[in-house]
Amino acid sequence: MSEKQRLSVSALNMLVRCGEQYRRRYLLNEKIPPGFALTVGIATDKSIGEDLGNKIQKGELLPDEAVKDIARDALVAEWDKGVILEEEYAALGFKKARAEAIDTSVMLSLLHHEEAAPTLEPTVVQRYWRLDVEGLPVELSGYIDIQEGAKSIRDSKTSKRSPASDEADKSFQLSTYAMAVDAIDGSIPEKVCLDYLVHTKQPKLVQLESKRERSDFDHVLRRIENASLAIEKGIFTPAPVDAWQCSKKWCGWHETCRFVRRPVSVTVIGEK
Repeated sequence: MSEKQRLSVSALNMLVRCGEQYRRRYLLNEKIPPGFALTVGIATDKSIGEDLGNKIQKGELLPDEAVKDIARDALVAEWDKGVILEEEYAALGFKKARAEAIDTSVMLSLLHHEEAAPTLEPTVVQRYWRLDVEGLPVELSGYIDIQEGAKSIRDSKTSKRSPASDEADKSFQLSTYAMAVDAIDGSIPEKVCLDYLVHTKQPKLVQLESKRERSDFDHVLRRIENASLAIEKGIFTPAPVDAWQCSKKWCGWHETCRFVRRPVSVTVIGEK
């Protein structure tokens, strides 16, 4: 019997977005340091997890200062591993960009602590799950940010823009998590949620809710099957040239990608 393909939800999402990006990251093992936004997201997730973890264990959230300290320390730890700065942050200089990243992580962590966390009833945070996909040579895995028993599964996100109102309805990630919980716990959570921490000039929390039924898992299984075949046959379709993610800002492999168009600027002189 052949060994199962191991596929994480993040890897599956990357394969859907850009097969070439997946090939370089997961087959060639070319790891690229995160950018400013991802580093802030990692630090914020760390703070949220510890804050809610304390609520599960001791029945109360952490003090404000502890939340800020965790966010700051997590950001510094991630930053020191290496970071690639996008143009807007590189222009600030390394030290100022680092300071802004710390401030942003602390601000968003406090936003969740003050506005989201008090209303939540978490039973587990950062829940790791692994699932053999029936009928396919695939073992799927992932982490659920927050689960409130049978009530909900939630994913926390940081963003500079407010999400579309149907983001939770369309979320492939939430569908995958709901399918995993159904298979492992025996029931689908009552709702699936996205908690967006938006760092605009006036930071705000945007919470989106949706529902999933077993019929919603059909498209998830079809995408997993298609991904499995692509990996098996070595077919890694690159993102379209005009796709938003096919840019230096959103892809760390962009500068060395063999599928990127390299335009040459020319000067056109009109008739006199």
